Amino acid sequence: MNETLLNRIETKMPELSKSHKRIASFIVEHYDSAAFMTAMKIAGQVDVSESTVVRFACEMGYKGYPDFQKSLQDLVRKKLTDVQRIDLMSEADGSDLIEKTVKNDISSIEETYENLDKDAFENSVESICRAEKIYFLGARSASIISGFLHYYLKLLFDNVILVDVSSDSEIYEFLFRITPNDVCIITSFPRYSKNIVNAAKFAHDRGCRIVSITDSEDSPLVPFTDCLLIAKSAMASVVDSLTAAMSLSNCLISAIILKKKDEARARYETLEGFWEKYGIYENPEGREI
Repeated sequence: MNETLLNRIETKMPELSKSHKRIASFIVEHYDSAAFMTAMKIAGQVDVSESTVVRFACEMGYKGYPDFQKSLQDLVRKKLTDVQRIDLMSEADGSDLIEKTVKNDISSIEETYENLDKDAFENSVESICRAEKIYFLGARSASIISGFLHYYLKLLFDNVILVDVSSDSEIYEFLFRITPNDVCIITSFPRYSKNIVNAAKFAHDRGCRIVSITDSEDSPLVPFTDCLLIAKSAMASVVDSLTAAMSLSNCLISAIILKKKDEARARYETLEGFWEKYGIYENPEGREI
């Protein structure tokens, strides 16, 4: 959900049944906590049946309650502080946390795959392979994705730059030489970093091609993006799952390696020689090689 759902509920309010009006009023007034409630718990709060809550979700245009709840959580995760998230999650049904977390990750990967813009993906691969320099930007937890991409692509390309985003000035010290011949791969998820958004605008204004890995078309990176890669991210407490983003990054790296197969093979043959010579890895028998 984005904020249009609240507007939709309020618009439909006059035509709703009495029981649906009670549900609607509760959602509008308590959407932050309702986002983490089961249909049964909401039903108990407004004195209706669980099936009535499910029917209400469908009347709002969703396939069922899980989709409705997911939309509520999308709104919440963009607005709340980490402390507020912990407080709200403590009110939710905490049974079988492992199952819920894993299933959320699986659902995020499936949704990312089903809705991936294949043209944007192919254009991202082409842009990265043609670029004179490749910049990587990601703040806070999203920096893990940027670091992962940088680690593998630095083995294939000579001019790759992982931007230090620890301060405003350092970002621009990295980016001030950026040109239209370069590519900037930017990763950001709620709560979006202002530093990253400002850096995206800076790079865009200088003509650099922007590949963004983010969670939705509502992301503040979108106005500055040439190739938009959406990776769904579910919220669990203060933790925003980056499982789908990591899977999408795997796809991107694999596609680039395949496109530059001969060069990649030559580079990895050289690296394997170094790794063996200096005993970087242990062999299957447990002896260093």
